[in-house]
Amino acid sequence: MAERDDIMKELKVKLDMLVKSYHTLERYREKAQQLEAENAELKKKYEELLNASAFSVNDETSKAAKNYISHIIREIDKCISLLSA
Repeated sequence: MAERDDIMKELKVKLDMLVKSYHTLERYREKAQQLEAENAELKKKYEELLNASAFSVNDETSKAAKNYISHIIREIDKCISLLSA
């Protein structure tokens, strides 16, 4: 009978440990879901920033584009003058 009581106590201790482990696992699962949601939000914001930066023009890019357009306009003017001569 004492052996049976010892087995029952041991089972109760193991069951308590299992329940505690389950609750810990649930907390970790909830935290993981929160982190996944935060990660998705940050990825979305990152993509939005990438898209916004694609449309932003800095001074160097603007200056290079103006120079290129001026060069093409001069080339077009030369072609027009050759055609009208």
